[in-house]
This record gives sequence, C-alpha cells and structure tokens, in this order.
Amino acid sequence: MSIRAELAFSDNRNAEIGRVIVELPIESSAMKLVFAASGIETDKISSATVKSIKSEIDFLEFEDLDLKKIEANELNYFVKKLSALGEDDLDKLNAILESGRHRENSSNGGKLADIINIIENLDCFKFHNGFDEQGYGEFLLSGAGNVVDKIKRQLEHSSSSTGWEYANVVEYLRDCADAEEFGRAMAQENDGEFISDGYLIENEGFKSIYYGAHEIPNDYRLFGIDEPLARSLVKVENTNLSALLLEMHAVCGDNYMRDAKYNIGTLVNGGDDFFILDNGGALVLSSAELLYRKNTFEHNYWLSLSETADFKAYFLSVTDRNDGQIIGNIFETEFQPMRESIQKLGISFTHVNAEMKDGTSRTFKLKEWNAMDAAEKAELKNYEHEYAPVDKGQIFSLIGTMRRIAGDMCAGTSSGAFLHRINESYMNEAHHKKPGFIRVSPDAARELLAQSATDVHRLKSGGIEKMLPIEAVKIGLRQVSDREFAVKLCDLEGLEKWAQRSAKDMVRQTEREEQKKLRDETL
Repeated sequence: MSIRAELAFSDNRNAEIGRVIVELPIESSAMKLVFAASGIETDKISSATVKSIKSEIDFLEFEDLDLKKIEANELNYFVKKLSALGEDDLDKLNAILESGRHRENSSNGGKLADIINIIENLDCFKFHNGFDEQGYGEFLLSGAGNVVDKIKRQLEHSSSSTGWEYANVVEYLRDCADAEEFGRAMAQENDGEFISDGYLIENEGFKSIYYGAHEIPNDYRLFGIDEPLARSLVKVENTNLSALLLEMHAVCGDNYMRDAKYNIGTLVNGGDDFFILDNGGALVLSSAELLYRKNTFEHNYWLSLSETADFKAYFLSVTDRNDGQIIGNIFETEFQPMRESIQKLGISFTHVNAEMKDGTSRTFKLKEWNAMDAAEKAELKNYEHEYAPVDKGQIFSLIGTMRRIAGDMCAGTSSGAFLHRINESYMNEAHHKKPGFIRVSPDAARELLAQSATDVHRLKSGGIEKMLPIEAVKIGLRQVSDREFAVKLCDLEGLEKWAQRSAKDMVRQTEREEQKKLRDETL
C-alpha cells in the first residue's frame, strides 16, 4: 500500500528550491537518491511542504485535510504504519475514523497524529463487519438461544407439575424478542456504535503513544540522522500554564523542583506576560514588564549572563485565570536575541520614591540617584523606582508585538510533545538513556510515587525497573548512577493529572496568602 505525494522544499529564507513526486513510504536512504536525481542540495533545505496527495484508499479523504499543516516526515511515517495493516485492521480503522473517535479535529479529516495513535491502539477495538441493529440482535439472540434451549429441556424434565408450563413461557419470551431493539439496547449498554458497514466496540486502555514528528525513526524521515530538518520553534496554545510550568520543573533537571512553588507564585502575581530562562541549573521565571525596566533585578540578571551562552528561553502569555487554573500559551524563543532586545529596548526610571530611616518620604530625581553611592542607598529604609506612564505603554506595546511574532513563528504542538522536546538534554545526561521515556527528577519521582499518580521506572544498566509506591521514601538515598527515574511517554497522562492537582493547590495557596496580606495592610 502506498500514497503518491508531491513535496516542495524551501531554504531558510522560505524560498522554494525544488519539488519531487514520490511514492510513500520511503526510507531516508532512498530519499537521498531522489534528491540527487532532482538536483536538490539537501544542505540548503530548511523545510518541506506537502503540496498534493493521491491515494487509492477510499476512507482516507486527504482532500479534506489542510496540507499546510501536514508535516512531511509525519506523512511518510503515517503511510509506513498504514502499509503494515492487514485487511481486517484496515476495515477496523475505517470504522473508527467514520465514528470520529479519538480525533481532535474530525471535521476536516482529523490530524495525522490522531490517526497514528488510533493505529497504535487498534487492539482496543472490536469491529463486527456487516452488522446493523437487526443483525447484531439476531446474532446475540442466536447465542442466547442455546442457553434458552438448555433451560427449556431442564424444565420439561422437571419433577415439578408446573415445569412444562414454565418451559412454554421461556420459549414464548424468546420468540417475542425484538432483535432490532435488543441489538440497539446492547450496543448502548456496551458503548458500541453502528456505522455504515458494521458494529464497533471500544474497550478500555486507549493511550496516546505518538506525540509528534520528533518521535519518528530516522529511517522514515525524509532526511537521515546526518541531514535533519531544521529544528523549528514550537508553541503550546490554550493550555494549563501553571500545570505545564510544574511539569517543566519535573523534567528539566535534578534540582529544578525546588523553585516550582516560587515560580508558580510569580505566575499568580506577576502580570500576564512572562519569560522563562533555563540556565542549565534552574528555571527562572520573570515578569516581561520587569525585564524591560532598567535597574530591576530581572533586567540586571539577564544582562549579567554571557553573550555567548546557549540557554533555552520561553515566552508565556496568560489569557484566563479561573478556579485555581492559569490558562494561556507558551512559545519557544531564542535566548540571545531576547537578551539583546532587553539590553537595547529597556527603559530607564524617571525618579525614585524613598522612605528615609526617620520615616519621612523623599523623591530623588534620576540625576540625584545616580550620584549616590551604594553606602548612601543602603541607609534608606526602602525605595522604589518609578517609570513614566508613556514608557510603560511602550513596554506593553513591545510585549504585544513580541506575542504576535512568537505566535506566527512557532509551530503548534501538544503539551506532551513539548515536554518530550525540552526533556532531551536531561535524558541525554543520564547514565542509562532510554527511548520512549521522559526522565523526571528524584523530587518529582518521589511525589509521583507517593501520590500513586503514574508508574515510575528506575533507569539502570541492562534495562528499567518499575518502582513501588513505598519506595518513594528511599529516593535520594541511592548512588548517583541509581538515581535516574523516568515515566513512559504513554503514561504522560498521569504526570499531567498530578501537575494539574498540585499546581492548582499552589495557585490557590498563593492567592490566599496574597488576600491575607492585603487584609493585613488594610488593617
């Protein structure tokens, strides 16, 4: 089974450098020959776009898909998965797609990632081809008929004087059964569904296993491991930011969890736009507004970092706050351009309002303040930099522009794929790396085990070891090489639910503390 696709390749300026028509699936080694024959220089390729798809598979309506949103590597991987299915599994897949189950965007054919996950979970479904309500009811009744006949025979041979009468009643009830109504009722009871070609039943156990193109084996990428597609920036939209932030602390490094509560507190009280810096040892969350104000701690910290540092950075934008949840978008960004932006576009304060040691207030103009030495400033009881309203407006305008640019530049992804992406460095540092897993810190592993949130595994030489909840108290007491823990990619739902519960508690606690502080100040 194959699909014919036209692919266009572009350079880093988004200029098209060539097109090819290929039969998918194709291995990367064969794709190199296609590039050579087409005269496309692979080292100049920055992106690949699907222009058209032709398929003889009736139930895959590719014409309904938005081709601009199809990742070329993902299409190739999907066709590889599809080509491995037998006729029965294809019929089952057709039925599932017709039912619209497990498809986030079924109105336009569904995303390929959704269909790949359905293929990975075909064992969770049963499909009875050719059944409608009437046929399914007759099938069930015929099976029940054997039981009825056995009961009837036992009643006929019963020593009871009424046995024969009961036998006639049993037979009468069987004959009166409405097969169509019975089939429909049993389908509703079993959460089954009748589609055009048969009857579909879904059992428990469906899990999302595939989270994005980064998980595709190198053999089925259009570029081999030595010629990867350019790594684009990604975004997660309309997500629970407070929970995702906690998950980031859990999967970025050994000691990252220690700052989780403080950073979530900043997310509660620091405005609606933030930057996160992963400096290799911790996540530093800062209000975007404060970053662009000169002389703030946040501004000075970013500028103190090396101009050559290769840190990870993210932009957070809050869109809603409700019932202990902070909802919004997170965009991957680049550290050095951000640092340069903060350095060049930061605004200076206009004056300083200070409280003197004797309790009196005084305002220092900018020139006066800059003339004071550190000892003189230390003599003040407290002070606050003040900025002109027009300058504050410039900051908000700048942040709004950055929000729009980040939204346009970044490719959308799921929260699971985002976590897998940012976990790469931490997993690569492990003594016993394991594909198909996300590494979590010892502190996060301890909490996950203590709350029985999801299965946690120890990474060790020779394989993995599933841990028991009681082992939560032991984490941290083992040798360094034995303190590596991970969660299966297919078990990320448990990690997510733990983060949602824990982050919600942290948000509410911070809100209560802030309310108490305001009441105390009022009194």
